[in-house]
Amino acid sequence: MSSNTAHKWRFGARPKLSSKHSILCVDEDEGLLRLRKAALEEAGYAVLIATTGARALELLTDSPVCLVLSGHMVRATTGNALAAEMKRIKPDVPVVLYCGALPDSLAHVDGFINNEESRPNFLALIAGFIRIYREGVDRSLAG
Repeated sequence: MSSNTAHKWRFGARPKLSSKHSILCVDEDEGLLRLRKAALEEAGYAVLIATTGARALELLTDSPVCLVLSGHMVRATTGNALAAEMKRIKPDVPVVLYCGALPDSLAHVDGFINNEESRPNFLALIAGFIRIYREGVDRSLAG
């Protein structure tokens, strides 16, 4: 990345999530997971990673998470099936599938991001899902 591009990313970076909330990224491909984590951290987000559904559920249970970004295939399960389990644990946390093709079913997920999205669009979509989560939390606290 050129220094000019790096400057643009820092200038447009989202503020870091509070220490109480992180994005949980789940994918069986460790290389893709590292790239996704780096892009999100460069934009100012705190990121947790998991390569298995079991580890993802453990992190979701034990950590304050404001968004789950999952690949479609996650060792021995699908992102949609994992989302169903996650919704039983934390129903208000958005679960978004991040993969190359729209799966047959999105029954348990809150959204889909094609992995062909440009970095600025990807980050804008992430910010939108987090904003929706935070607005829901604010409504819960106010009510």
